[in-house]
Amino acid sequence: QIIAGRVLSDPKGLAIGVASMRKGEECWLYLKPGYGYGAKGSFSFPHVPSRANLAYRITLLEWTAPDEEKPRGDMFFEERLEAAERRKEAANKVYAAQDYGQAMQAYTIALSYVNEDFTFQLEREHLAMANAIRIPILLNLCQCALKLEQFDDAIAHAGQVLREDKQNVKALYRQGLAMLSLGQSDQAGQVLRAALKLKPGDASIKAALRRVRREEADMRKAEKDLFGGKLGDRASEDAPEEANQTETDLNQSNQSWLGTLTSFLFPNRRNAKTP
Repeated sequence: QIIAGRVLSDPKGLAIGVASMRKGEECWLYLKPGYGYGAKGSFSFPHVPSRANLAYRITLLEWTAPDEEKPRGDMFFEERLEAAERRKEAANKVYAAQDYGQAMQAYTIALSYVNEDFTFQLEREHLAMANAIRIPILLNLCQCALKLEQFDDAIAHAGQVLREDKQNVKALYRQGLAMLSLGQSDQAGQVLRAALKLKPGDASIKAALRRVRREEADMRKAEKDLFGGKLGDRASEDAPEEANQTETDLNQSNQSWLGTLTSFLFPNRRNAKTP
């Protein structure tokens, strides 16, 4: 998903095209270089070569009416942080109403004010200030994804947090839950044990680890039920046949050896006539 229009300034043709769409509409949008990334192209994400034609398949999921905020590119550092915080608080209200799909979209808009392109330019205290807003937004996006059973997205959002803060317990816990829901018991166990090590008394993490152990036990039982005894039975069934085959091969080998020895010792025996 992307946030277009005021939030995404390049390519400009994308904003123009989306502005003509209705909610729920789906279309293909083709842009010539002048309405895309032009002669310069794009060396960040997405990587686009110079003078490239672009094709987008777009579904307009939601739109918001313009307000009094400046375009994102015209904002000072403090203004972007304030805009992100306002958007996050508004998204929290939507989440509290249990409208997780709308909440995810609202958090995505909030995140666009403190995205990676923005934080990449920051250092030290400025980066810390931006991450103080960015990380809670990512954690909330992760939680929305869990509620919506979008487990791959939940893992990705938690991973973004962990790149900035490897010991973030909430990110580890939520990533572990998403992995567990995808059947990735081994990875989930590793992540959840790391979370428990950082917060030993947490009941939710302990409960998740118990679930991991149950699923691992169920998997071992299923494997035992599927393969247990069958390989042994098959081996015993095949043994007589293999033994008989081995005996036959030895008899044939002995007969061949005796025939060769006889021919060597009695070369004229083959031509002798029976009396």
